[in-house]
Amino acid sequence: MTTHEPVLPDDTLLLKPLGGLATATSVLVATTCVVSVAEMWSFWSAYHTVEDYVAGFGGVTLADVDAADGRNLAIGIALLLATVATAVVLIVWLWQARLNAEQLRPDGHRMRRGWTIGGWFCPVVNLWFPFRIVTDIWSASVPPGTVARGRPVARWWTAWIATLIAVAIVRQDARYASTVEALESVAVANTVATVAQCLAGVFLIAVVRQVSSWQAVPRRV
Repeated sequence: MTTHEPVLPDDTLLLKPLGGLATATSVLVATTCVVSVAEMWSFWSAYHTVEDYVAGFGGVTLADVDAADGRNLAIGIALLLATVATAVVLIVWLWQARLNAEQLRPDGHRMRRGWTIGGWFCPVVNLWFPFRIVTDIWSASVPPGTVARGRPVARWWTAWIATLIAVAIVRQDARYASTVEALESVAVANTVATVAQCLAGVFLIAVVRQVSSWQAVPRRV
């Protein structure tokens, strides 16, 4: 039995498929969220350990406090590694999605292509350049006749900015966390950061998968 590939018109625009990159990005984003939840649990566990140690409850020793601190450090390193891996794969996906989007709508992009990468690393502009770039990729990728409902890009970016603010508060509070109350503040701020990051992760996965799916639809030149 012979399998025949569908014959596409000569003027069909074939874009580079993003399925594999989309899957890798989604898996890494989800993994980062899981590790972030583990870090949140570790922060609260460390807080309760220190609280019990200071109050003299439950036979908690200084060794237990040190163990909790070591666990926080280990999970923090794991989160850093997961975040870096996610960022690298996301940027690779974003670059290819931008190249595809330029073929679909050459004049539909407000930022130069180089900002697809540079926009994440330049201070201040990294608060809105990536949002503009992804918004333009989203708009260019919508197939003709398709109604793009909702604002997943805006929801993702709002949650991401909230994550950055919460993480900054965690870092600031952690510098002066010399009391039980201060450790509780750090744990609360970390919880807010984790919730915001998980929401951003869900919205980002939706954006990545939708754009990848749209760009897989054959178009006419």
